[in-house]
Amino acid sequence: MSQTVISSTGYEGVIYLFISTTQASLLMRKAQITNLLIFPDVQKSINKILSNVVQVAVCVFGVFSNIINILVFYKIGFADSVTVVLFGLAISDLGYLFFSVASQTLDILDAAVGLHPFEPLKNLAFQVLWFNNMFYDITIILTVFNAVQKCACVAIPLIFKSVFTKSRSIFIVGFVYVGIFIYYIPTFANPGTASYFDPSLNWTRLGNYYLPNNETVNTIFYILSRILLPFVSQAVIIFCMVILTVKLRATLKFRRTLSLHQGFAEENENERERNKAKGSGKELRAIQTVTLVSAIFVVCNSPDILITLTRSVYPEFSDTSSRFESTYRMCGAIQDVFAVTNSAVNIVVYLKYNNKYRRRFKEIIQAVVRPQTRLRL
Repeated sequence: MSQTVISSTGYEGVIYLFISTTQASLLMRKAQITNLLIFPDVQKSINKILSNVVQVAVCVFGVFSNIINILVFYKIGFADSVTVVLFGLAISDLGYLFFSVASQTLDILDAAVGLHPFEPLKNLAFQVLWFNNMFYDITIILTVFNAVQKCACVAIPLIFKSVFTKSRSIFIVGFVYVGIFIYYIPTFANPGTASYFDPSLNWTRLGNYYLPNNETVNTIFYILSRILLPFVSQAVIIFCMVILTVKLRATLKFRRTLSLHQGFAEENENERERNKAKGSGKELRAIQTVTLVSAIFVVCNSPDILITLTRSVYPEFSDTSSRFESTYRMCGAIQDVFAVTNSAVNIVVYLKYNNKYRRRFKEIIQAVVRPQTRLRL
């Protein structure tokens, strides 16, 4: 009787062990199949192309284009508030792109050199990213301010034309730079380097270390800079774009109506209407410039918004998840390309819709080309 009970219990144990092993195998197989949404090897290849080729190329183009923007706006002079903000925006874009390409270059060098240097270059690349983030936050805030001031002046010009003056814009731009730098001081103070023993190499090397309150600082930083700031700025800029688009259509309609009735007015009336059209044309180009710069930001900021929303709905969507790791890293690489594109392509808008910018740009190019032509002769 006793032997029968033992035999039955052992048989049930074998069955349970077999079922548990089968379930575990099925779960592992399911996780592997799910992670093949983007094959790891394919993802690594695409990420290298996006990060090491596309992102670096856009950053290099953006560094030179924003240097040109700074020179051109300086030549134009700070006669109005929009030019002041665009000048400050060019500086923040330049800083963001410069530290982006610096961080990416250190990553590339770290991959090429490997683990041999005493100071791993990837650690330096990570520390450089804090400066990258600082300038990116300044870019976001100045883009929002530019859209808000133009929207306010267009919607209620009698009130806000005297509010957003050149001197106040200079103060606000300076305040944004100083305020963001102070905000980032805790993050600058947290990461540092310390020596530690690396058993894989059997020698002592340097690595990043963090203060005890680092987790709290990073949590506050993530909530404010990576959640609240992108979402609030996206909503505000979209609202301003709607107002500016309505005003843009009204201005275009006025210009079409004016051109239809131009031949039926008297000479003095024609002169008055032409002056009005000239003023409306200048206002039209200013609205187009601000609207397109805002639209570029909205498009390029959307991947960041979508990734954050996806992570809030599916917490497994991260680089630590075996299920979505490849997909998450792919989305992150695409997001980085969009972010640097936002700071690099504003020069195209300025050349298309800003007459003063276009004239000064041609003067600078001619001043650079002519001496070289003379030297060749």
